[in-house]
Amino acid sequence: MAEVAAVGGPEVAVGLTRKTPMKRGKLNPVNRKRRVSEFVRCYGGKARVRFVRALPCAACGVHDPAGCDNAHTENGGAGRKGDAETIISLCRRCHTKHHQSGWMAIGMTEEGRRRAAALTQELWEAYRGRGEEAD
Repeated sequence: MAEVAAVGGPEVAVGLTRKTPMKRGKLNPVNRKRRVSEFVRCYGGKARVRFVRALPCAACGVHDPAGCDNAHTENGGAGRKGDAETIISLCRRCHTKHHQSGWMAIGMTEEGRRRAAALTQELWEAYRGRGEEAD
């Protein structure tokens, strides 16, 4: 029988050892087609991600030489990311501030986010229309 010690809270069993090793569970298989289609739905493809990273920050206007983050302005509901049309470019500082304190911490209203996402989408369509998209 193992000793039971109360260490500042609920009783904890001390000195228990397993007689058999823990079994490693099976990993869930990856559905590669779904993963690729979800990436395209969420980000619009690798070329669009590179394009948005090259844009200046939609909140502060800083052009980060390391590239800005792709930030979704809306979610897709039930734990899903929003579609690619809802992405704006945020520098690392603004993106971190947004995650810590919300959109108002970086001065972006809902209408401002919508406009920035629409502008990003228009710029992407104009860029793509020039035939420079290469994945």
